[in-house]
Amino acid sequence: MTTNSKGFTLVELIVVMLVFGVIISIAGGAFKTILSHSTRLVKSEESNIEGLIGLEMFRHDLEQVGFGLPGSYGDAIVSYTEASTGSGTVAGRLNDAPSGVPRAVAGANNIPAGLDDTTSYSGTGSFRLLPGTDYLSIKASSVGTNEASQRWSYINYSSESLGSKPPKTWQSKNLLPGDRVIILNRTFANGVYKNTLMADTNTTPANYWASYSNSGLAGIYSPKSPEQFFYVYGITPSGTTPGMPFNRADYFVGIPSTSARIPDVCASEIDGGGNRLVGILYKATVNHANGKLTYMPILDCVADMQVIYGWNFRDSTGTVSTDADVMGDGLIDTWSTPLNSDGTGPNTVSGAASAAQVSAALLDPALLSARLKTIKVYILAQVGRRDREYTYVNTNPVTGVGATDIFVGPVDNSGRPETLTLGRVFPLKPAGGADLTHYRWKVYRLIITPKNLTTNN
Repeated sequence: MTTNSKGFTLVELIVVMLVFGVIISIAGGAFKTILSHSTRLVKSEESNIEGLIGLEMFRHDLEQVGFGLPGSYGDAIVSYTEASTGSGTVAGRLNDAPSGVPRAVAGANNIPAGLDDTTSYSGTGSFRLLPGTDYLSIKASSVGTNEASQRWSYINYSSESLGSKPPKTWQSKNLLPGDRVIILNRTFANGVYKNTLMADTNTTPANYWASYSNSGLAGIYSPKSPEQFFYVYGITPSGTTPGMPFNRADYFVGIPSTSARIPDVCASEIDGGGNRLVGILYKATVNHANGKLTYMPILDCVADMQVIYGWNFRDSTGTVSTDADVMGDGLIDTWSTPLNSDGTGPNTVSGAASAAQVSAALLDPALLSARLKTIKVYILAQVGRRDREYTYVNTNPVTGVGATDIFVGPVDNSGRPETLTLGRVFPLKPAGGADLTHYRWKVYRLIITPKNLTTNN
């Protein structure tokens, strides 16, 4: 009988297992690399989508600057409340209350360390403002989050109707009965529109709001001549008494005291002073009932926000004018930062007007509306998680902006700063030993020309 002795030797089996192991190792390494890159890409896309949604809300509110905002009170004595004025709050420092005509926009430049809005926050816990960032407050009827604030109507003169006249009714999205509204008498003279708040002067202080009715408002809110044209703007829904004759939305970068409120994907590094280097961009609306702020996070992992104003101070003769009744020539001739958080400044002014003239415009509602042409906002945000295999390098370093710095402000076509005085140089390796170079960063830019300001009409 013949015995079949064919088979594999031990050496052959070892070689096969070794080759198989190498193949598995290579495949596993490739899978790990693919998984790592896919995770990074997913987080990057999440950041981009979040940025598109949140910043579109910011853009909308910037475009609404001054919409439905009173420009004067006429003979009425108006008194109102605004943001909570607790000690140390930036929100309270930007108020025009208790009786001032509201500015369409107000801001604070380069917030110093240690400022917070704890007493302004409507919820529990506390928030600290990210040092070095800017703070922006937008005032308009339409920046509220309730449905009434998104609606408006008008009342024109009618010789056939005595007493109250019904407001214009649209096919949809009408104001509802009982909605709290303000009424503005819009006039045009010497090339300038003016919006005067219609208030009931039979009371002191005057009642500046009315309850909306489809059949008509009180007789004082009805035009008495063909030249009169009254606009009706929603402020709050039925049952909510307005605390002020407008709505207000503040934008800033905050750091919650509770770390669980900050996504773990955000950089947790701190500077030499113990301040966290990355926070959250918030939209905060002022509550009419008590002046507290309702926070709404719109973009995570934000390291900086810088605001720049573009002005038109020269009139048609080329003369720098601070007369709100004199229209400019339509060209931007001056750039500036906002005022400082203590109301001084602005620190940086470039162009035709002086710092004193820009400061006067920032504090005068009528002059601000007549001179402010453009608002630019630059936001530095983290994109995706920390990547140990990635190191940021500035490919366009210039004097004052090094290889590990990012300029947050206006740049030219090559990506280099137009001027270092308007904007901020953000160091990815600040004093204290923190290192943010292993994160990817993106500067978002919002450049808006508010159409509701007098200068842009």
